[in-house]
Amino acid sequence: HDQSDTIIDFVIVAGSPTLLLVVQTSATSVIVEWSQPSGGATVTGYVVHYSHGDSNTTKSNMTDSTASKSVPGSSTHALITNLTECYNYTFSVEATSEHLSRMSKIFIFKLGESDLSVNVTAEAVSSTVISVQWDHLRACGPVSHLSVKFSVKYTAVSVLL
Repeated sequence: HDQSDTIIDFVIVAGSPTLLLVVQTSATSVIVEWSQPSGGATVTGYVVHYSHGDSNTTKSNMTDSTASKSVPGSSTHALITNLTECYNYTFSVEATSEHLSRMSKIFIFKLGESDLSVNVTAEAVSSTVISVQWDHLRACGPVSHLSVKFSVKYTAVSVLL
């Protein structure tokens, strides 16, 4: 009787990258950093998926993200720009290999405001009263209170008669 050979191909896939850190670099950009997967196939590249997100976002719907950025397999970070300040963003990193890809866990990051500094001016109204004014304060959410701190500096003037 004939005996046929059975060929079994094993496909080795890349492991999942570990998402380590998201650092805000400006009002509208972040750097996403991760570690390379340990074991598995050689990583040929990474795709950083990102979108407005919340705690209900699941790993399965990250592949349908509205935006992504590809980086070479030798890199472990990506600069993501043109984000909207004061929004929650969901990030995930996908490691790709020759055959298949693996996704990292999801990381949620809230992009903060760009600048809380305001133009403050003060003017003496009398010897005991000053008027303090400032531009509209921009913040991510309601401002419950604002503290105004100041110091008084006296300059002695001597007058010769």
